[in-house]
Amino acid sequence: MMTACMLVKAGFGSLAEIQELDTDDFLDLVEFMQISNEIEKHQIDEAKRENGNS
Repeated sequence: MMTACMLVKAGFGSLAEIQELDTDDFLDLVEFMQISNEIEKHQIDEAKRENGNS
């Protein structure tokens, strides 16, 4: 349920829409969110390094 709420908060649909997804689509969205978060974290870390912050 927490993962579904996370997807709703990220704008992927309402809770009812997320709960209606089949397992493959649900897991694809979860994987997409994880990859997106890792990319964002990497970009933030790179920007900090470029500005001399560690």
